[in-house]
Amino acid sequence: MNRTLKWTLGILVAALATVSLAAAALMFWIDPNLFRDDFERLAAKQGVVLNLGGELGWRFWPELQIVSRNTSIAAPDAPTQPLAKFDELSVAVAVMPLLNKQVVVRGLAADGLEANLSVDKNGIGNWSQLGKRGSQVGSAPASPPTEKTATKAATSSEGDGGASEGGLNIGIDKLDIRNSAVRYHDARSEQSIEITNLNLSGENIALSSDGQPVSTFPLSISADLALRDPAQQVTAKLSLQGDLGSNDAFNQFEVSNSQIKTEVKRTQGELSQQISAQLTAAIKVILPSEGSPQISVLDVKQGQLAYQDPANDLRLSDISLNTTLLPGPPQAISLSANISAKSASGDYTTPLALTGKYQLSPAMDALSVTDLNLSLKPGGESVILSGSSEVNFAPLTYSGTLKLGTFNPRQLTKYLAITLPEMANPKALTLADASLAFDGNEERLQVNNLVLRLDASKFTGSATVPFAGNAPYVASIKGDVLTVDDYLPPKSESGPAEGADKNSGGSDAPIDLSALQDLKLKLDLKMGQLRYSDIPLSTVQLGANAQGGKLTVNPLSGTVYDSPFSATATVDASQSNYRYQIQGNTQQLPVGQLLKDLGVEERLSGKSDVDLNLSARGKTVSAIENSLDGNILLKGKQFQFQGINVEKAFCRLVATVQGETFNAEGWPAFTNFSDSTTKVSFKQGVAKVEKLDAGVSRLNLTGEGKVNLRKSAFDMVFNTKLTGNSGEGLSCVVKNKNLLNRAIPIRCKSEFDKVGALSCLPDPRVAEDIAKEKIKDKVDEKAKEVIQEKLGTEKGEAAKQIFNQLFKKN
Repeated sequence: MNRTLKWTLGILVAALATVSLAAAALMFWIDPNLFRDDFERLAAKQGVVLNLGGELGWRFWPELQIVSRNTSIAAPDAPTQPLAKFDELSVAVAVMPLLNKQVVVRGLAADGLEANLSVDKNGIGNWSQLGKRGSQVGSAPASPPTEKTATKAATSSEGDGGASEGGLNIGIDKLDIRNSAVRYHDARSEQSIEITNLNLSGENIALSSDGQPVSTFPLSISADLALRDPAQQVTAKLSLQGDLGSNDAFNQFEVSNSQIKTEVKRTQGELSQQISAQLTAAIKVILPSEGSPQISVLDVKQGQLAYQDPANDLRLSDISLNTTLLPGPPQAISLSANISAKSASGDYTTPLALTGKYQLSPAMDALSVTDLNLSLKPGGESVILSGSSEVNFAPLTYSGTLKLGTFNPRQLTKYLAITLPEMANPKALTLADASLAFDGNEERLQVNNLVLRLDASKFTGSATVPFAGNAPYVASIKGDVLTVDDYLPPKSESGPAEGADKNSGGSDAPIDLSALQDLKLKLDLKMGQLRYSDIPLSTVQLGANAQGGKLTVNPLSGTVYDSPFSATATVDASQSNYRYQIQGNTQQLPVGQLLKDLGVEERLSGKSDVDLNLSARGKTVSAIENSLDGNILLKGKQFQFQGINVEKAFCRLVATVQGETFNAEGWPAFTNFSDSTTKVSFKQGVAKVEKLDAGVSRLNLTGEGKVNLRKSAFDMVFNTKLTGNSGEGLSCVVKNKNLLNRAIPIRCKSEFDKVGALSCLPDPRVAEDIAKEKIKDKVDEKAKEVIQEKLGTEKGEAAKQIFNQLFKKN
């Protein structure tokens, strides 16, 4: 771009020189067309192919001018393919200097300039050969015309003609370019840029010599710009008024007292964005023969910048920027502005201040930033970001450190009108800060030495963020203490929400796991202490791996209530119907405390080893509950079940069988189980107790039944057996021996929230069977007595044995 600007200005100088030579011949009444070939050879010496397609002529009003029409300019390697065309090019010259064979250009006007620049698929611009002089383009330089040649031209229309180069003095009182356009196309990116309605005017233009201070002159520019590529379309209006200066080598430029205005509109698909700016600036630019531009002064004052899209309105006012862009020693930068933003959530304002130092390498291919300090004060809450960095551009690599100062997230979100949910701890989210180191390249960003403090919690770790390929996001985080309960809604004193439909079978709200489809993640999380729903966990370790729509958690381990646990889990969202799998175990888990902390009615207490293997599928909570399959194995010690009393139900049966009155008062509303083993299987959301072995007082207990989680109800049948020869140890006296060593079923059936004294009752058919057996026993005894009387003692015993065998009596 530097060469393009330089040689574009060179083209302008060549045109000035061409028409200036024609003005010198005017005073000798020489037709300027006689010098056409000399003008073109002079342009060729500058590396420009000048084609004067029209006649050169004079214009005497409003001042003396030389006019050229249908003029074109081309590069030496493509002389028949014009880079630029002028409908009309006119030069105003001073009359008196012509008497001394000097041309003083007082003004230059171009109307209808059409420039066409392009880059081919090999990255070569059609202007690349522009400015390559003499032998570089295969043409011999023209010899300077002598005074004798000029005199000959004045007296003979057949002479070769010439013009004096030694007296050329580039000084222009007025420059005017109207109704012009510049078009650019890049075949590689399919990007096109059009500058239309280009108008430029300047006064008292004088180019300083090399080594001399640049003197400025007033200049005004306005134009419309349009940029198009496959992804977007950008249109803009630009105007600049100020003082511009340059040296005659066109490698030093200066802009001062400038007023810059621009309006830019960008369209990408359905998204439309607008940016407008108004700046007062002073700029000094150096264009070296090789390398990037250097800005020795960049001073912006009282700038205004606005950004708008359908959802946001962002404005920067009172912009002040002072810096340079020079290689070598460190340079200071200072930026300040006031930011105001409007969005659907509210209006916000904050001052912005940025200070720091940066250093560019001599080749301008590396940059280092030190003492960076960015300060914002939204709503009076100070947010400060500081750090340093180093960047190499070829190839791109970078590294540095960042530190986010302590601030109050709750105050910040309040100012930004972000509504936070009510939290159990009113001091949650009131303190945060962070620091990290980073390095990376075009393919990935590596974060190391991460330290994040959130309220009373501290996290450390590292992370890798990929920018290319199929590499996963990788994070390793270690935390000390986190009380998740502080950030959850406060617990209701009345327990679960009233009016909840316990038979609703969960929620039909859809579960969306589409984010897993493209997620590639490797996570290693360790927590010293973690509290969730009042459940204390410690030494928690979680490893997660996500790829191809599947999330695998392995391991998930730690201790809960000082009981060790471990588990693995899988969530598969790659299929049309999501699938879930969990396997795990724990030892001596305090079941009652867990139920209490989960907000579930505490009907079961004691400790138990737990092994589980469960699977489910579905895209709603209810679908998951209805498809739950698998099993849970419990091995407990000293369990207590609140709400039912199995021993009471057994003693009720004892009283019925023995014809006694049963006193239902004074019984405890629970059952104490000794060591027990329970296997629960799940099939389509219904839990079936396949095996239960336990002890209650002197009763051995086995059982089976169903627990319907969807309906919050259970239906269990316990087979109780009183072992031994007496009921010692029971709360009731067993007199009927038919109740000993006999499996007596007791059915417990109820909804969870309606468990009461009559939830467990013995099977009434047992009492009937025992009554029948009692009658039969009496008949047997009577028959034995009759046999004894009739047959005598010795023969009677033999008859009894035969009787017992016949009726299978012991």
